Amino acid sequence: MTASAVRSSWTTFWFTQEASGRILRPIRIGIALLCALYFASHWADIGWWFSQSGALSPEAVKQFLIDADLGDSAGWRLSPLYLVDSPWLLRAYLLAGIGLSLAWGWWTRNRWLGIGVWLAVLGLANRSFLIAGLEELLLVWSVAYLALAPADGVEHWSGSLALRAIQVHLTILIGVTGLTMLSSLAWWDGTGVMALVAPIEDRYFDWGRILSAAWMQELVSLLIVWGAIAGPVLLWIKATRTVARIGLTAWAVGLALLSGQAIAFVGIAVLLLAFRSLRDHRADSGVSEFASNR
Repeated sequence: MTASAVRSSWTTFWFTQEASGRILRPIRIGIALLCALYFASHWADIGWWFSQSGALSPEAVKQFLIDADLGDSAGWRLSPLYLVDSPWLLRAYLLAGIGLSLAWGWWTRNRWLGIGVWLAVLGLANRSFLIAGLEELLLVWSVAYLALAPADGVEHWSGSLALRAIQVHLTILIGVTGLTMLSSLAWWDGTGVMALVAPIEDRYFDWGRILSAAWMQELVSLLIVWGAIAGPVLLWIKATRTVARIGLTAWAVGLALLSGQAIAFVGIAVLLLAFRSLRDHRADSGVSEFASNR
């Protein structure tokens, strides 16, 4: 394999995805709506957590980090919300985040809106890192990648790069999730799904009766684990990627309902739309060339 062939395959894979603008548009809208929901989800109790007398006031967080000797590992979590302790100003930040998110989703003529949404999400995620869930992790990197692409949806190398970055990152995320499950005995004995529905306060539905039978617990646990392990591989095989994308979308929606982590897993379902672009002939030839030159 020559150096020029490697460079050609690399360039084709990352920078020549002609359908990037068309594919990224619905993904941007979906992630923008989830960002707005993320900000709105903090509305009711943001004052209780982050105000001057709140459970996680700046002074309380500072003292916790000192006592736990975590200052070095948490020092990079910058946020303007550390400078604000008024419930009114905290909610004004949430309103600004909701407005930016909705504008970014529907107004496609300003690339800076995506950067603004990313900074707003990052600021709230860094402020709430002690109570953060899976949604912060997913939204921060997905918005960052989407902000790279042209806002008006035109075809451009930056849009191709953003699309490929989403595909690769999402593949790794789902695959690592499946492999991590194998480190827990609960996913080996078939009771892993019960751990998902155990937190009663996070349930959207009562799954007690449906999952009461041992065979149902084992079946659902098996589907969750093997979906996360086999799905990412099948996404990159031309003959199976459509079935894999549909199956993983069902996997993500199912986990959203079972675990109560709606924003995170619905976000995964939205990001799976990125794999529609692999039907594009030029993209397929780029993947095939990249694989054959290895």
